[in-house]
Amino acid sequence: AEAGEVARVREQLEESERALAAERAKAAKLLQSMQASAASGSTGGAKELEEMKLEFTLEAEEKERQHAGALAEAKKKNKKLKAELDKLTDDVRLSRLEASKAGEAANAAEGRLSESKQFQQMRKIMQQKSEEVTKLRRRLAKYEPEDVADADA
Repeated sequence: AEAGEVARVREQLEESERALAAERAKAAKLLQSMQASAASGSTGGAKELEEMKLEFTLEAEEKERQHAGALAEAKKKNKKLKAELDKLTDDVRLSRLEASKAGEAANAAEGRLSESKQFQQMRKIMQQKSEEVTKLRRRLAKYEPEDVADADA
């Protein structure tokens, strides 16, 4: 959501810059036009020229203030987003460290479990039962060879 906000502010800033450049170009053309008509001998045109020049200067200054405001807003949002990114990066690092520690603890616990007397006894019983099932299947296969498949062999 913040990234969309930043993109929107950047777009507004670029639009403001384009509008300001267009206004400056328009003012320059108008100024040249007015100067040309003033040079042709019109004294009332000089006053009009000064008024128009003042009006365009004021408009340009207003556009520059808007541009500066949009730029300041974009910088503020950028700073806020960088702070959030840094916080999230730190959170990810911390989570990875915790996961690593948890994995190491699980591996250590599993190692201790497999070394325990109870686990060794259970493993021995399981092997004996597996061998017993295999022997019983072989005996059964002698009497019913088609019905029972030997899955252990």
